[in-house]
Amino acid sequence: MSEAAAGLRACAATMRSEADTLEQRAFALRDDTGLGWIAGATQEAQSRLRVAVTDLVELRREAADLLVRAAVAVEATRGPWDAQGGDHLASLGPAAGHDASWWAGPAITERNARLRAIAAELEGLPSPRVLDVHRSGTLPLVGAALSALSPVLGAYALWRAAYDATLSEPTIGPLVGGLPDGAGDAKETLDASRPASVSDLIADCGLVDDLGGQDRAVVDIAKVTTAAGEETWVVTLPSTKDWVVFDGDKPAPNDLDAIMVAALLPDSSSAFRKGVEEAVRQAGIPAGAPVLLVGFSLGGMLAADLARTGLGKVSVEGVVVAGSPIDTADDPAGVPVLSFVHEGDTVPALDLAPEGDGPLRVTVTDTVAEGLRPHSADGYAATAATHDADGSLSAPFARFLVDDATTEVVHTQYQIVEKGLL
Repeated sequence: MSEAAAGLRACAATMRSEADTLEQRAFALRDDTGLGWIAGATQEAQSRLRVAVTDLVELRREAADLLVRAAVAVEATRGPWDAQGGDHLASLGPAAGHDASWWAGPAITERNARLRAIAAELEGLPSPRVLDVHRSGTLPLVGAALSALSPVLGAYALWRAAYDATLSEPTIGPLVGGLPDGAGDAKETLDASRPASVSDLIADCGLVDDLGGQDRAVVDIAKVTTAAGEETWVVTLPSTKDWVVFDGDKPAPNDLDAIMVAALLPDSSSAFRKGVEEAVRQAGIPAGAPVLLVGFSLGGMLAADLARTGLGKVSVEGVVVAGSPIDTADDPAGVPVLSFVHEGDTVPALDLAPEGDGPLRVTVTDTVAEGLRPHSADGYAATAATHDADGSLSAPFARFLVDDATTEVVHTQYQIVEKGLL
């Protein structure tokens, strides 16, 4: 195969691969729905994006086919110039060093005509317009719209979010003494936990909530070591525990301020997020080590966001959430995401988007078990156990789970306390 033909075929293969990737991303898009004009604007943008991506995929594949045709033309009509090792397609006129009779030969003339026709077809392909639409922008848009309904409340919410993201500095360290009433049993249970399923992972979310309360946020970081020496890490995040609005700010950073930062200042880091990032650093997780993020409610929101934007030098390779509004968040590339949603639980609906599946996302929607609250870690743990009876939901996270008695699990809890000016 000549150098020119090989180059054309390589370019065609690259374009086909890019087209396949774009098509997969187009299939991954889901309509966001909201209230009133928000829903209409978002759906229209998503529809236009799908059309643009589809056009681009078709154009790239058509261009790839044209390049292959060019390669076939080159291979079928090789002349003396090609045999001398100087073939190229930069010029379609007579080449220096070759007489006009050679260039004017019937085969070469035919090749030139075919190549000119292919070049004309390539030039004639329309340039598609791809819209820059980010699904993760829906929540800030909703927050801004709702704030506009009450300027005073909106200004207060924005100030609290800005304060949390800029002036509030958390202190982070290993969990020591002073546990809330009744939390001693929770710590013993958590320290002995050997999660073998996604249900066990979600149950641990309730335990970290019991250890924190309004005085601090508690993050559990478990090191899982198999008999073969493989090490993985599970980071379990707490839900919202400080619901105070106008009466100062409690020490726990997993509060309403953290939610407002996510809604109004999505490119900023809340005190809660800063604390989790520092806890992971203090845990000494090696660079590139595989990490599974688990969270309930606000903890799930932060887990999904950390997976998307990165968590220091570690490698986030899985996300398990329950009762969390993550449907407007972009899924991290190549990371499996499992989300549980209860009918009647209003918290997952706060993003005003429908639950659904993506390339690597599975959303399980069901009613809560009788006697349990829709928005509760134990309720979601029960639902996970029901749907994961065959182990299919746990399978993508198997390397983080305990499957035999030789696997060692060591839990360390870190406390995050917000020290601010309020």
